[in-house]
Amino acid sequence: MVKQTNGEYIAKDLILEKYQALVQSYLALIPRHQVLHVCQEENEEADTISKLVWNSSDLDCSVYFEELQKPFIESEEVLEIESNQNWMTPFINYLERGELPKEKGKAQRLKAKAAKFFLEEGLLYRRTFSSPILKCVGPEEAKYYLMEVNGEICGDHMPAKALTHKIIRQGYYWPTIHQDAVEFVRIYKEC
Repeated sequence: MVKQTNGEYIAKDLILEKYQALVQSYLALIPRHQVLHVCQEENEEADTISKLVWNSSDLDCSVYFEELQKPFIESEEVLEIESNQNWMTPFINYLERGELPKEKGKAQRLKAKAAKFFLEEGLLYRRTFSSPILKCVGPEEAKYYLMEVNGEICGDHMPAKALTHKIIRQGYYWPTIHQDAVEFVRIYKEC
């Protein structure tokens, strides 16, 4: 395998050719790499592991291995279709990579609004003059914080404006915070 990986030998099996190409593409990313053959006598740990697999009846219950039904190289790649894009996505894309919408007007508005935001450790925050730095949240987190700050579903029954200010004082922000608070109060008023 070492000589095949180094390109000295040609892989004769179709599957091994695919593995060889994959390994060589990964090795090309590593500058000044060297693949060496280590004799079995000089590598006791790998030798012990290979003997364990061959004598699987002797395995301790804490040792697991997976037997592949088809070669790994032939497995299909699955890509996630669901997109977690929300109101924060354009700001994050602009602040991380400088991506702007193609329309000139939208690009200018995004640049102007983005001045109030910054990224730290992959999280989006909003600067304000009258309150602390606010952590930006998506729609699912927003629903959770509305319920949490209001004191569960049948909590304080505070008005929407007070609920909005309480959420902001807790350090959270999303653009429709007040509208969501109004809707939340309307829905849970019956409790």
